[in-house]
Amino acid sequence: MFRLFVAVPLPEDVLDGLEALVHRLKHKVRAVKWVNPSGMHLTLKFLGNTPEDLVPRIREAARSVASGLNGASLVVAGLGAFPDAQRPRVLWVGLHGDVDVLAHAALGLSDALEPLGFPEDARPWAPHVTLARARTGVRMGPVSGIAQDFARTEFGRFTASEMVLYRSELTPRGAVYTALDRFPFLTR
Repeated sequence: MFRLFVAVPLPEDVLDGLEALVHRLKHKVRAVKWVNPSGMHLTLKFLGNTPEDLVPRIREAARSVASGLNGASLVVAGLGAFPDAQRPRVLWVGLHGDVDVLAHAALGLSDALEPLGFPEDARPWAPHVTLARARTGVRMGPVSGIAQDFARTEFGRFTASEMVLYRSELTPRGAVYTALDRFPFLTR
């Protein structure tokens, strides 16, 4: 069994901007588990524990979806929380620009992978990069003021030109992600 997901990787300059943001927020937001900035990405479809024999069919589906997409010019900006800033469980930065391309990628993956036994996501896909999650059993506390402080802050720009099938291995020091395959978009 592999723990898998498909995501758009973030370039180094964007990761550097998000690392600086996390550094600024660490003294303002407590009781959270911060995501290691080097592992931040834009998830399109989380597959979870997957039998190894399905990987070739997942690759085929992802390659087919990616080959029909154009590159997406994106701006990483703004700060928010799920389910909302008053009762946050997840702290995130948003994405703006050609997010419709990525929404098509997420929907295409969902449609292509459903026959393989991967159910449609319960919640609609939302373009975001996770920064932190509330620790189990601990409340993060409202982040409305912090979200407002960074509502218009830009953390980087890039063109998404591929999606990647990642393997996620959970370790005591956090998740370790390994790229199993890359699927370039039609144009970059």
